[in-house]
Amino acid sequence: MENQALKRAVAPFSPDRFPHAVALLGPAGSGRLAAARLLAAGLFCAEADGPCMGCVPCKKALAFSHPDLFFFDNSDGKMTVDQIRALRREAFIRPGESDRRVFILRGADKLTVPCQNALLKLLEEPPPGVVFLLIGENANGLLPTVRSRVVSFELQPLSEGAALSFLRTARPGKSDAAYAEAAALSGGIAGRALEMLERADSPTRALAVRCLTALAEQSELSFFTAVHEGETLSSGSLTLFFDDLRALAAEGMLLLAGGRPTLPEGERDIARLLAKRFTLAELSRLSSAFIMLRERADAHGGVAALLGTLAAECAVVAYC
Repeated sequence: MENQALKRAVAPFSPDRFPHAVALLGPAGSGRLAAARLLAAGLFCAEADGPCMGCVPCKKALAFSHPDLFFFDNSDGKMTVDQIRALRREAFIRPGESDRRVFILRGADKLTVPCQNALLKLLEEPPPGVVFLLIGENANGLLPTVRSRVVSFELQPLSEGAALSFLRTARPGKSDAAYAEAAALSGGIAGRALEMLERADSPTRALAVRCLTALAEQSELSFFTAVHEGETLSSGSLTLFFDDLRALAAEGMLLLAGGRPTLPEGERDIARLLAKRFTLAELSRLSSAFIMLRERADAHGGVAALLGTLAAECAVVAYC
């Protein structure tokens, strides 16, 4: 994680002098949760200058299995005031294995105003030995009163060289060209770089490329054959398939709008083909259909029914 400002800022804090509340802010995939886990490990570490990454408390913290580490996920923005009150009650319970308790709250910037006001009472008068690590994308999503009670850090994107090194370590065995392309196109966002590296050779991505290529070339037989292949996908893979269709359609829209390519070179041909064959409005309709199908797949819709809807939506745009 190339966030030297964060490292320098927390270096002077021993566990006993660490702020009672820290906000880790940055785009999805920038390493906010990883940073929170490392900070938690440092707070629990058996060594004086932790995290050492090797002691039992560090390992437990990194694995989210430490009994005094709590994780609350508000990524969907649906956390309730009652849940915040339950968090507050938990915070006042004495530690079980350590001399402190650490609470990680992801999606803190998506908390409703009533939820943030309920949390504020805890931030204003925190119990001894309790640390809150708030994760969010945008500081503006936090109430000014909440922001005034936390120490905030903006996680910075990785340099291209650091992203390249990260990818080689995290996913060994890929080609030099694949590493270089994912690092160059990721914008320094570690999660995005990993996704680009892994998706490039995924079966759902290949199927999405075949499906949209046939659609753009108006090869009905090839298109319906590709859609039929989707019946072999699991429900989880079907969700990825619709994600891949949407990403490729979005790239075609980006090219039509005069934007810079964001996909690896090997996938730009299909984006160019889509931009040549369809209008912006047509690609927008396809993209909306893919998003709708992904949501239905998340809700465990039937595979055959979802693929039938996919074929119908695509046919209306391409063949009518």
